[in-house]
Amino acid sequence: MAEDIPIWIRECEKSFPGMELCDLLGPAYVFDSADEACRDVLGPGAVAANPTPAYNGPCAGSGGGTHWRCHIRSKYAGRTASCCPCCEEDENGVAKRKLCRSH
Repeated sequence: MAEDIPIWIRECEKSFPGMELCDLLGPAYVFDSADEACRDVLGPGAVAANPTPAYNGPCAGSGGGTHWRCHIRSKYAGRTASCCPCCEEDENGVAKRKLCRSH
């Protein structure tokens, strides 16, 4: 029943239809940017490059997710990052946020 759903989740659905809830992305989505996710697996010199639409994962397709290749010194380093837009509760109600993970 709709009244069993927390108000903030109903507000996310109303404000950002179809967007994933940040709490449901999974424990790997902890980074605020693709660069940060790349640095987690490759060290301080890593950067995210060549974004493409995500083709799998919780926000693939029309969910607005992006997939990034992690580079060191302008060369692909064999690791990737994925980012998802999501909705979460904050001090002002609900907000859109982007969370990323490394692969």
